[in-house]
Amino acid sequence: YETIQSAIDATDTRDGHTLIATPITYPENVRVTKGLKIQGELFEYALSRRATVEVPDAHRPGFDLQKSDVQIDNFKILGAPNSAGIFVADTVVNFVIGRNYIASNWWGIYVDDAFSGHITNNGVQYNLGDGIYATNVSWLLLRENLIFGNAGDGIELAGADSRDNTILD
Repeated sequence: YETIQSAIDATDTRDGHTLIATPITYPENVRVTKGLKIQGELFEYALSRRATVEVPDAHRPGFDLQKSDVQIDNFKILGAPNSAGIFVADTVVNFVIGRNYIASNWWGIYVDDAFSGHITNNGVQYNLGDGIYATNVSWLLLRENLIFGNAGDGIELAGADSRDNTILD
C-alpha cells in the first residue's frame, strides 16, 4: 500500500492485524477505524530512520484513534499545529501509544474519555500546547515518556471523571 490509510481501509485488513510502515515520510492524516497494531519499521533508533507522519491538514490529528484495541508504535509524528499528533477518541478502550517521537503539534497526545490505555517510552516535545492532555480518563498508565519543551503543561489530567491513573518515571 502506498499510504497507511489505504492499508487500514483495505477490505482484507481486519481487527487484530499488524501493519508495518517502512521508514519513509507519509504526508497524511491517519484515521484508525479498526483494532490494529500499526508499527513503524525501525532499523535504527535514529529519528531520521523512522516512519514519519507529516500532517497535511493542520486541523486534524496525525493519528485519530476511533476504535478500541489499537497500538501506534515507532513513528515520528509532526505538523498538526491546530490539533494533536495522536488523538484518542471517547469510548476507546485498550490502546497503546509507544516509542514515538511527537512534536510540532498543538497537543502531542490528546486522550478524551478513553479507558485502559498505555502511553510509554515516547518523546513528546516542542508542541504548542500540552505534551499529553487527558480528560475524563480511567486506568491510564503514563510511563517512561520524555516530555519537555512544550508551550503548555507537560502532562495535564483533567475532568471530573478522571480516576485510577498512574504516572511513573
